[in-house]
Amino acid sequence: MQHGSGVDRAPASGRVGVVQIAFRPYGVEAFEAFFASYRRHSAGLDHDLIIALKGFETPAQAEPFLDLLSGVDFTPIWVPDRGYDIGTYFHVARAHSRPVYCFLNSKSVIVADGWLAALHAHAIRDEIGLAGATASLESLYSDHLTALQGEMAGPRWRVAIRRSWLNSLRHRLRYPPFPNPHLRTNAFMVREDVWRRVRRGRMISRRDASQFENGWRSITRQVTAMGLDVVVVGRDGRAYKQPEWPMSNTFWQGEQENLLVADNQTEKYAVADFPGRAALNALAWNHPPN
Repeated sequence: MQHGSGVDRAPASGRVGVVQIAFRPYGVEAFEAFFASYRRHSAGLDHDLIIALKGFETPAQAEPFLDLLSGVDFTPIWVPDRGYDIGTYFHVARAHSRPVYCFLNSKSVIVADGWLAALHAHAIRDEIGLAGATASLESLYSDHLTALQGEMAGPRWRVAIRRSWLNSLRHRLRYPPFPNPHLRTNAFMVREDVWRRVRRGRMISRRDASQFENGWRSITRQVTAMGLDVVVVGRDGRAYKQPEWPMSNTFWQGEQENLLVADNQTEKYAVADFPGRAALNALAWNHPPN
């Protein structure tokens, strides 16, 4: 496998490109957690591992991260510290052509054997555009309306801004109301031909990243508009179409026992008490009417 650090387009490979972000500000511990899970759980499919090194000012800063990869065949690529995870995915795809990409973010942790093979079996089907580990019906607009009904902490001027009609209008223009089906972008697989048709828009704020995931022009809505299905894949190997997502037992449901790839959000649910889990489940799957 060719190793490189530039942005020039690398020779094309016929294998799946697994892209994981090593983000320096999160510390080596987050990357170590991912890589320990990568070693522990067989992917079930040959692939090229591409590590996007982000937030490093010098190669020396990356040494603790790269030391963890000793003995593993991988391709490093240095990426600019901008664009959030989504911008990094696009940057890597421009530099490394693969027929299929599996994008994993800095907080991803693999929790099941055969995780890559399970995603790949469905992502390559002509009728499917995206195959991911988790999804949700959550709406940040509906969440905002719910928040307006409760107490808000902070200075009065800040609370006044949050409660203003203008702030509600901003949320309404950015996010569809519940139910807002969208694949979560922490771990998903997509064919290159589909990915090249996706438009990311600007990516300079966290709000831009959230709109790409669950806004009016989310990646899910873009791919659905192409006439393609968006599915959640469980460790049972099954692809769940959108009406079945609430029964997939992957994200903020049951014990999340059908999950392929975890992250900080699935962990938040895993450690929550019963009322906490119920509240998260309602946000994702059964939002109260506003």
